[in-house]
Amino acid sequence: MSGRKTGRSAAAAAALCAALLLAGCGGSGDGGNKGGERGGSAEQSSAEDAEELTEAANKAMRTTTFRASGSTTAFPDGRQEMWSDPDAGIRIEVTAAELPGGKSEIYCAKGQIYTGVPLFAAQLAQRGEKVEVPEKLEAKFVRAPSGGDCSRLYEIFPGAERSSALDTRVDGQDTRALVNEAQGNKDVYHVAKDGTPYVLRLDSTYDGRESRTTYGSFGKKMEITPPKSSDTVSLEQFRDAIKTD
Repeated sequence: MSGRKTGRSAAAAAALCAALLLAGCGGSGDGGNKGGERGGSAEQSSAEDAEELTEAANKAMRTTTFRASGSTTAFPDGRQEMWSDPDAGIRIEVTAAELPGGKSEIYCAKGQIYTGVPLFAAQLAQRGEKVEVPEKLEAKFVRAPSGGDCSRLYEIFPGAERSSALDTRVDGQDTRALVNEAQGNKDVYHVAKDGTPYVLRLDSTYDGRESRTTYGSFGKKMEITPPKSSDTVSLEQFRDAIKTD
């Protein structure tokens, strides 16, 4: 995402973008890789293989619990940890020097994204809109519609391409690489070659920053408890309570 946004549109963009930290905050969301039209049976076969692997990996990740951790392209020194349960939702904890107190959280559940106010304000600032957060909001979460299933926060977008040159091993397991590129940003998903096709690692490049996230703890119990209604504010309530520079 690029360009200055203000008002409600900036707030909505920050809510979604903050929640997409694991994907480098919007590198390949349009699902469009660069390149001209495909021609020939070899290219068609490769595209079909990539589509099949993408669908299999997304299904595997949507139907299990997992934990992911690593760096993030959202902040120069940022780290993030993610817990996902198809029944309970998603929790993401972000740590970065730019955040008041050094950390903040995001939750996604039942069609809503809940972004900790410190992280929400930091994302707005990165888009050119600095805000002064009242003390009464510092421990709150900004809620906004997720615009779809919570799995969109980690799924491989349609249009990913196979790259055998990037196939590697992750924690002793052979993997197959799927690549999404758009507007100079790049996500490389390393999918388990044998057994269940879980995503085992994600390497991202966004706006010149690089991050690496590893996935594990598949099928293990996760504790995910979204914030209470009393601990959240809507986008409109957030806007009414802040002052913009």
